Amino acid sequence: MKESFIMLDMFKKVEELQENGDELALCTIVSARGSVPLGVGAKMIVLENGKIYGTVGGGYVERLATESSLTQIKTGSSKLLKVVLNKESGTCCGGVVEIFIEAMNRKKKLYIFGGGHVCRALISVLQGLEFDTTVIDDRAEIFEYEVFNSVRTVVSDFSEYLDKMEFTPDVFIAIITYEHSADYRILSACLPRDWHYLGMMGSMNKIKLMTMRLLGEGITKENIARVDMPIGKDIGAESAGEIALSIASELIHSRARLRNEFKNKKEIKG
Repeated sequence: MKESFIMLDMFKKVEELQENGDELALCTIVSARGSVPLGVGAKMIVLENGKIYGTVGGGYVERLATESSLTQIKTGSSKLLKVVLNKESGTCCGGVVEIFIEAMNRKKKLYIFGGGHVCRALISVLQGLEFDTTVIDDRAEIFEYEVFNSVRTVVSDFSEYLDKMEFTPDVFIAIITYEHSADYRILSACLPRDWHYLGMMGSMNKIKLMTMRLLGEGITKENIARVDMPIGKDIGAESAGEIALSIASELIHSRARLRNEFKNKKEIKG
């Protein structure tokens, strides 16, 4: 059953649902042309079980928005849905609505490339911190450690995995492999894609050399500067456990910035 949100704050409802652990998508009409049920700014929340709060117009529009939202929740991604209201769709309004559908999953996707000792320490630190973690490594034997039972593991060539990996503006990526060449391949493949956080482990000399190589390949300073390298907060970390703690601190901080960006969208989307 729908709830009326004429006088209620949808964004507060999103926060309330997320605090309860619900996976959801927020639908917002961002464009409306011609005769349409509701105008720009109308919002609807869709939960992973199909329950909805609010409305983007009911009927055909709402059905398509709900179906698309369930897909976006599963993939943790966003989508701009265009709905044409014509005879083919069983409606006669003649308008066109564009709905921005944003998955507001509680757990953010974290991809860790490299399953070595720093990764194992990082997984332990991240326990209970609400990241949906996938670890990728091309060495099958690396995943024999018990700590990997709490995350998703993938045995794959790094380049092959990157070719099929889904990049979204809210994804987190940590590059901590066992060799510089692998780090560079992953870094250069991720740089032009969508992501919220990208960090790479390494010494200042390694980072300097990689930066020079990226610049030589036409990557801008501004784009390179978006990467957190060396990865993690500067806490003087030396051991694997300390490095893991510094990485986790930066991930949490970055996730908080992402949440603030979401809150600020309220003013933009109205």
